[in-house]
Amino acid sequence: MNGRWRAWFKPVLIGVVLVGIIVAGMLTGTDVAHREGSGLRLKPEMGIDVAEPLAGPATTDNLADIVRTIIAAQDEALVTDATVANREGRLLTVLIPYDRTRFFIHKGEPRGFEYELVRQFERSYNERAGSSGEQLQAIFVPVPFNQLVDLLASGTGDIAAGGLTITDERARKVGFSKPYLTDVREIVVARKGEDVGDDPAWLSGRQIVTVRGSSYVTHLEQLNETLLARGLAPVDVVEAPSAIMSEDLLELVNAGTLEATIVDEHIARLWSGVLDDIQLTDLAIAGGNNIAWALGASLSERMVDEINRFLGEAAQGSLLGNVLFRRYFADTRWIENPLGPEAITEVSRYRPLFSKYAESSGLDWRLVAAVAFQESGFDPSAVSAAGARGLMQVLPETARELGIDNLDSPDSQIAAGVRYLARLVEQYESEGIAYRHAVNLALAAYNAGPGRLSELRQATSSELGLNPDEWFFNVERAAARDVGLETVRYVANVNKYRIAYELGEPLLQARADEKVLVE
Repeated sequence: MNGRWRAWFKPVLIGVVLVGIIVAGMLTGTDVAHREGSGLRLKPEMGIDVAEPLAGPATTDNLADIVRTIIAAQDEALVTDATVANREGRLLTVLIPYDRTRFFIHKGEPRGFEYELVRQFERSYNERAGSSGEQLQAIFVPVPFNQLVDLLASGTGDIAAGGLTITDERARKVGFSKPYLTDVREIVVARKGEDVGDDPAWLSGRQIVTVRGSSYVTHLEQLNETLLARGLAPVDVVEAPSAIMSEDLLELVNAGTLEATIVDEHIARLWSGVLDDIQLTDLAIAGGNNIAWALGASLSERMVDEINRFLGEAAQGSLLGNVLFRRYFADTRWIENPLGPEAITEVSRYRPLFSKYAESSGLDWRLVAAVAFQESGFDPSAVSAAGARGLMQVLPETARELGIDNLDSPDSQIAAGVRYLARLVEQYESEGIAYRHAVNLALAAYNAGPGRLSELRQATSSELGLNPDEWFFNVERAAARDVGLETVRYVANVNKYRIAYELGEPLLQARADEKVLVE
């Protein structure tokens, strides 16, 4: 963005004030901006008073107000913090997926491979420009991976930095930089002990869950044509929800929930350093891939040349080594396997009760089971330090408020937990929030408490400019910043466990047919 640049943004400002700019609104695909040179500019005909405070959640109608308010706040911060003479400069708007490899916030600071790569480019560009030249400032906008290319093609953002494989379909929509990773293979990552080999026939008839909108999906569909030509059954390709990334799927494979998934080999190698129960196989569904930044049409030829020069020097692994990776992820807590032998027996044991109370409350029994597994590991004798009891870890006083006098049996424990969860869901639905979003907010409140979640939702709107009615990509940002990762992990884990129960339905049904009774 060309214009007067008064001061230098601090990284924490990027991470706290700018993180998630217009994410909630971009999910609607609303055309609220146009391009002038490069960077995000609002349409002049909007006529919005920038002095007006942000009011209400992000919607199609008020998205432009939110964008304008955030940009106005940036300008105010620049003026307030100005210590440098006026200098011509520009903003580089970077669309980036928020996950545990590419971009995330750790203890209030932005981190991640793509983040580090962009920041190194920023420093390189500014060093070459010198003190009297145009200075570059990157702003990071987290968006779902499957929307990176389409958003960039629509004119939102300058580059998309998401570990994107260059494909013909994507290249028809946007330009690409010089690759910074070349000859990348998309490989099968399986549970340790699986005899996979290198023949694609191993995938025949198997269910493979992979990242939504990824090149993995395209290449699996191409593989299916080959399998059919060989007289073999196709792969059952399942695209995960948009909040589930490769790292999450590898985690599910490590836990034994998924048999296998497809991941870029360099990502798989990084995660294999901390996930002990996955194996990288010799079976590749694609090879010779190139990974690059996607480039928006707004970029000047000079900027494209600068990007390509930098990536040519920084390519192939300089930021993707194990040292950097372990620095970020050595202390990550991995999920357990909700479909392990013991867990599958227990979920089958309690399934009649999960179903009974879930159906009467309008919930999915698999959601209830996922909460119980996260809370207690299906241990009805579990008691927390705070006094929460049983399978669903409900406080006795909360149970009494719900009309349940004791928590001595699995029946009463599940009844109390379901009533409490259903009440939370109803509370958020009564605010006009869609059911799927209300469920995730209810899960967060179940863990952190309704009062704390109310504070986080307020901070999401007033401080981050995001949508307080959606957990993923929105309220979870405030939670990670203000209360740490416990609630973020809680909601993510419950969603993964629920997915596991959905995918494992045939196994669960087989156990249910054995008529395992609750003791």
